[in-house]
Amino acid sequence: MLFVQLQENQNIQKALNERDCRIGELEFMLERYESDQPDKDKLLAAMESDKVAASLAVSQNQQLKVQLEELQDGFVKLVSEVVLLKYQKKIESKSFSDMDVIEWCNSV
Repeated sequence: MLFVQLQENQNIQKALNERDCRIGELEFMLERYESDQPDKDKLLAAMESDKVAASLAVSQNQQLKVQLEELQDGFVKLVSEVVLLKYQKKIESKSFSDMDVIEWCNSV
């Protein structure tokens, strides 16, 4: 009877040791898994920072588009004024023949 009980105790001890070993393996795997995962707070902060940067870039692009349109309008106005001044100068010099008008219209 004592021998059977001793045998049972050894079997229980062996099973307990195996379970302890398995628990250690699982704890190690959990630690490794947690260390492989990025810090959620850092990730959220980086995403928010990227969102703010993208928003600023979009805003800046819109401002640049407005400025470009203003420059283009100014350039068109300037070119139109130059063409008009050249045309007025030709008229004032009265050296505009019909052929000059045709050539001038084709060049504009």
